[in-house]
Amino acid sequence: MMYMSRLNMSGPEAKRALAGGVYRQHQTLWALFSDSPDRNRDFIYRRMEDEPGLTFLAVSARPPSDRFGIWTIETKAYAPKVTAGERLRFSLRANPVRTGRNASGKRARYDVVMDKKKALRDQGIAPEAMPPQAAIVQESGVTWLMSRQDKMGLALEHEGLKADGYRILEMPRNRGNIKVRIATLDFEGFCRVKDPILLKKALFKGIGPGKAFGCGLLLIKRE
Repeated sequence: MMYMSRLNMSGPEAKRALAGGVYRQHQTLWALFSDSPDRNRDFIYRRMEDEPGLTFLAVSARPPSDRFGIWTIETKAYAPKVTAGERLRFSLRANPVRTGRNASGKRARYDVVMDKKKALRDQGIAPEAMPPQAAIVQESGVTWLMSRQDKMGLALEHEGLKADGYRILEMPRNRGNIKVRIATLDFEGFCRVKDPILLKKALFKGIGPGKAFGCGLLLIKRE
């Protein structure tokens, strides 16, 4: 059994979480699902910035539990029924990266937008001749997502597929003053269901890295 929840916090608690940035918001949300110190994360989520206060959608293996009475929670069983060939509208916030080797030969993840900019510079394109930021975001983001459509169990419609909302999030590491930086992109468009089993796995487990910080939750709805 899986659950989908709409989680809203308002008042002073929400203001403190918002002021504390992505990491503080993650900690605040984690308290709804961490019933023991050794609990592994078994939920994915996305912040809904267009809704009041601090609002998240979350898909989880267990229903959230508000021990401190600071959340308004709406939870329902989540068992989407999809069939092969069905056309759906989708949205996704993701951390789009490619995996490669760094200068030391170690495996590393590279933000696809910055990676595209570097490739253009390496081709000798001057800064003033660079494509607009929005064009780079659209091209690199769509290329990244299209390369993952089979694993998602989807056939994405290239026409109308939108990638925007590029942001860099910074979070502190567990130790030291070094910060973790991840890039996020928002996608939306239409698709056809190719493999319902793979699609349900994507809906329940998420897409790509960065899930601990609000990336990977795939949302679908019928036209």
